[in-house]
Amino acid sequence: MNEAEPLPAPPREVRFAAAFGRRALLGVVGGFLLLVAAILAGVLLTSGSSLPFDDHALDAEHGLADAEVIGREPLPGGVTRLTFRYAVGDRRLVGRSYGSGDAPAVGARGTVEFLRGDPETSRLRGTTRAASGPVPWPFVITLAGAGVLVLMLWLRSAVLQRQLLRDGAVVDGRVEHVRPVPFLGSRQIAIEFTFHDRDGTVHTGRQWRWASGGLGRAVLEGARAVYVVHDPAHPSRCSLAAAEDFVRHGSA
Repeated sequence: MNEAEPLPAPPREVRFAAAFGRRALLGVVGGFLLLVAAILAGVLLTSGSSLPFDDHALDAEHGLADAEVIGREPLPGGVTRLTFRYAVGDRRLVGRSYGSGDAPAVGARGTVEFLRGDPETSRLRGTTRAASGPVPWPFVITLAGAGVLVLMLWLRSAVLQRQLLRDGAVVDGRVEHVRPVPFLGSRQIAIEFTFHDRDGTVHTGRQWRWASGGLGRAVLEGARAVYVVHDPAHPSRCSLAAAEDFVRHGSA
């Protein structure tokens, strides 16, 4: 028999921490990846490195014109900034791009690649419009994309957890195993539990809980009877639940 405080009837008002804290590690990882990407992007922009979107556009489609190198400036890291002039129709244009240390000398002739709809966006063939930096831009963009993806997974998980706790069916469950979560010391515990669905089938679930929370303390003190909220149509969608996960009417 479960002697814990009973759960409110659905639809329940779920506390923020109960929904968004279920897989908070995903939120932490996603936020960390975005923060690192933002710091690296700031370093690159501060050092003069530019975004590679023009290069991507030139890779996809470009026109060609003859060009003459009129400036050559060595930069730190073995990079050379080249200034060149070229003509597109009756327009006389000057462009800049970045190459390696063996880039053409002043006065050399070459081929310029330019956007047909914006001839001022150009580069000498074999060079780039984006200045290279200590970290490649594709790495920074990939890092930011990974951070956004992880945060989206976390938000999706939180929304599903909130729906489950708000509307799911409550059954009695039993704690089978409890262990500390690796690398988190004794702050969180992993709880393996079992419960019966409406057909009498036994299901197993696993969940992390804060050891300092009411449910975590009760389990560590030896409590084995717990409440489980599950989706009757898909019993594998289940979660431990306690009164502390919900807002009581009139409570703070």
